[in-house]
Amino acid sequence: MHGLGPLLVLAGAGSGKTTMMASRIARLIEIGNSPTSILGLSFTNKAAKELHVRVKKLITRPVRGLLVTTFHSLCVRILRAHGESLGFTQYFSIFDQGDQAGAVREILRHLRIDDRSFDVDVIVFEMSQAKNRFLQGSDAEAFFFSRKHLDGAYQECIAQCYQKYHEYLRMHNAMDFDDLIFHAVSMLEGNAAVREKLNERFRYILIDEYQDTNAAQFRLVRALTQRQQNICVVGDDDQSIYGWRGADPEHILQFESQFQGVTRVTLDQNYRSTPNILELANRVIVENTKRFEKELWSTRSEGESVSVHALHDDQAEAQFVADEIGRLRQLGNMDIALIYRSNQQARLFEEFFVRAKIPYTVVGGMSFLDRKEVKDAIAYLKVIINPKDEPSLRRALGFPAKGIGATSLDACAEWAFAQNRSLYEALEQASVLAPKSAARILLFVEKIKQARAVLETLHTPERVSLWAKELFTHFGFQEALLDPDKASIRRWEHVLEIANALGQVELASTKNGCDLIHDYLSRLALVRDEPELQANAVVCLTLHAAKGLEFAIVFLVGLEEGFLPHQRVLDGMDAGGIDEERRLCYVGVTRAKDKLYLVRAKHRLRYGKLVPRLMSRFVADMESEEVMEDTSALQEDFLAKLQPGSRWE
Repeated sequence: MHGLGPLLVLAGAGSGKTTMMASRIARLIEIGNSPTSILGLSFTNKAAKELHVRVKKLITRPVRGLLVTTFHSLCVRILRAHGESLGFTQYFSIFDQGDQAGAVREILRHLRIDDRSFDVDVIVFEMSQAKNRFLQGSDAEAFFFSRKHLDGAYQECIAQCYQKYHEYLRMHNAMDFDDLIFHAVSMLEGNAAVREKLNERFRYILIDEYQDTNAAQFRLVRALTQRQQNICVVGDDDQSIYGWRGADPEHILQFESQFQGVTRVTLDQNYRSTPNILELANRVIVENTKRFEKELWSTRSEGESVSVHALHDDQAEAQFVADEIGRLRQLGNMDIALIYRSNQQARLFEEFFVRAKIPYTVVGGMSFLDRKEVKDAIAYLKVIINPKDEPSLRRALGFPAKGIGATSLDACAEWAFAQNRSLYEALEQASVLAPKSAARILLFVEKIKQARAVLETLHTPERVSLWAKELFTHFGFQEALLDPDKASIRRWEHVLEIANALGQVELASTKNGCDLIHDYLSRLALVRDEPELQANAVVCLTLHAAKGLEFAIVFLVGLEEGFLPHQRVLDGMDAGGIDEERRLCYVGVTRAKDKLYLVRAKHRLRYGKLVPRLMSRFVADMESEEVMEDTSALQEDFLAKLQPGSRWE
């Protein structure tokens, strides 16, 4: 019902913000405003489509000309029509991540920088961060040199690439995803005629998830509202969780000082969760001091108590979750989610779901087993126990880089095909078949043989786990992956998780390490060969991916220091800090409609040794007389199933 002027809507989790936005747009049209004068902006195509559909259902009048779209789609429209003033034709290309990486590699070659010395994905990511902050020239250079998680060589390399990359794209009449907003803002700020035209058209602007806007998007909004300020922004500062990619919650926190005469409306009635769940959500988020004061409430019945479970170790955690989900599904509960802080945490749960024949799907990022570095690590394990596995052998030869040229490898492959022999046998003949690369090829073959010989002498999971860690280090994974930046640190952590997993494989004392690896790889094959999942599969996703979703039952797992809050934050390497980690926890809790499980492990197996884990500080914030360590019949029943003397006990 708000009239003219800026409107700030603080829409708490589950408070019906999409319904509110659709109703406001519908009313603007019903009272006589042309649909073409209204602009709705969101961050995803799905959200934009849903909002448009809801508006059409609310009114009988035609909505032709109503533009509800994403920031990037709007900028494509602007640049297609007016980009020539920036030197681009209307048919400019939009580079995807593969195109960006290829462009950076070519630039590095022109700069005579060995691209094998740097992770191209890291360079692309850091340049994206600069663009999202709308930084150019010396400001961008200063930004790169301020990135403390990068060493000096990376900072210097990215600073050299940034301007060259801009020139490369312009030369090829291309833009990347970040350029769409970057160039649209540049054009609007520099071209008064185009800016005036768009200000004249869009008399009412509504923006969803305003807390997720970055600096470039904020400048776009300012450019579109210079003539009038009939702007309605909807968001929740308590759900600002994308600081790592440039989103700035200050935009919503400072909205009232950036626009004059702001009306603020708070939507704090939650239509999703039970009061028991909301009580915990309020209790954890109130610890953040830099926020708008609000408290979610609901008219629903109290609902079930929140369950807090502390299991002995990570295997027990996964077993407990699988058992409890199995029990819930037997009772007819199918709307279930497993939520965790980092994708690598999914691995063990995936294995236990497969064993229990629980259908599941991994969203919010690729499955742990689909990651390149994980596939590379598994390829080495396959080659060591079966050197005739040519696809795995080729993968192992390709990473980490060994200086073995394609010509040499092709010569070996042609001989193997002609002689009906394996590629591995051809590599053993490298002195004759590929003399230029023979020394490097034979060194690789010898290392594989040595690793196999050691593996055959090992008879415990703990020793195999340590062997695998040494294997990946010895073959150069750590050197190739572990540069001082967040992306590469995560990739190295994923490889270490494979080594760690081998320490959790049950092995009879009469078997050796080769048998253990074969058992482990067979188990992974079962995971990979799962049939297409049913619609009622358990949804496995990260806290970031869970934002905006809701589930009847939620298992929030790994609630330990080092997971949530993440170790990078505890080490001071993440700009978001503890406040953003707390907001992540809040997002996780408020995904649950009817039942919430908070689950953690007291110990985690790391390379064959149980390491104590501390309960997350956020669980401590939430705990009260009603929410304590669970000693219910459910957990007593689970403990009773354990074999006497097992480590789970």
